[in-house]
Amino acid sequence: MDAAKCKACQHFRQHYTIDKVGYRAIGCGHCVTPRLKHRKPEESACGFFVPRCSDDLPDRQEVVHFLTTEMLQFILQLELPPENAE
Repeated sequence: MDAAKCKACQHFRQHYTIDKVGYRAIGCGHCVTPRLKHRKPEESACGFFVPRCSDDLPDRQEVVHFLTTEMLQFILQLELPPENAE
């Protein structure tokens, strides 16, 4: 039997990036149990491994909405120079 991988654990949170095509999973994430720690999806899982069931996965629309909202909040916090600056 293969060793359990972080990506198959319900405590693993995948990280994403955005490009011209859309959001893409990148080769890292983090684990939330028992404390926050950086992990890679293909790493062997730790002793806190709990199998993820398909119902645990957020649907694509929820992920896009969350990331878009977060990005908008970040953009709104940027201090931009006045438009008529010369």
